[in-house]
Amino acid sequence: MMADSFENKNLVTQIAYFKDQKKELSERKIIIYHVTPNYYRKEGGKNHLELGQATIYQEYHRSSEDFSMVLIGLDGGVKKNFDQPQPPEVVYELIDSMPMRRREMEN
Repeated sequence: MMADSFENKNLVTQIAYFKDQKKELSERKIIIYHVTPNYYRKEGGKNHLELGQATIYQEYHRSSEDFSMVLIGLDGGVKKNFDQPQPPEVVYELIDSMPMRRREMEN
């Protein structure tokens, strides 16, 4: 999740959507990062870590909006960009429809 600041209302909303989703996130191997132009933190972390010059924000924040969420697959490819907060079910449905996840669920 990327926003212009950690206080961004859409970022706060998106964080709240995933707040009590530990089991669902873990099942899908989802790791959440909160990213601003200069800092990032891993979900649940208290510290803001400084980004280097070639930042994740610059690389992945393609929206003209002040918030975006990027779904990056296990293969490192961008699977979906969202410019508005999404309920977890929308994200889970997208992930669960991916071939790698479908094979995982079958086994």
